[in-house]
Amino acid sequence: MIVGVAHYQDAGGAAIESRASNDARADQTLLVQPQLTVSQNGAPFPVSPGMPFTLSVPIGAAEGLAHAAYVAVIFLDAGGHGLKRLEIPATPTRIRLPSLRTDGRGSYRQPAPFTLTPKDKVGADYAGDGERRGAAAVAD
Repeated sequence: MIVGVAHYQDAGGAAIESRASNDARADQTLLVQPQLTVSQNGAPFPVSPGMPFTLSVPIGAAEGLAHAAYVAVIFLDAGGHGLKRLEIPATPTRIRLPSLRTDGRGSYRQPAPFTLTPKDKVGADYAGDGERRGAAAVAD
């Protein structure tokens, strides 16, 4: 599982960047074994009570871990007691496309429904059918 930098901003003026660890790297990779619970806490940060907020946390997990891996955000009171817990699940980035047609050059374009970074890899595969053999490609 990879957890990127969390960005929190609220209407009260709080704007925070938080990492899953004290490591200064932008992303934190957590190795997870089957049947094992792994947790990594980031540092607590103050927020503006009662204010609308936005939170974005880029996360990714292997296909088999999708929906089992998540980032939890826990809102604490002044005494450190949990008031509310939000769980943001990792979802698979594999997207099944509907039937499609290529253009005259054999090209097909599909806007990604998510943001790609320069270090993301994009792959495509086609299982083939009775007339065409299967194919696969990965772009770095």
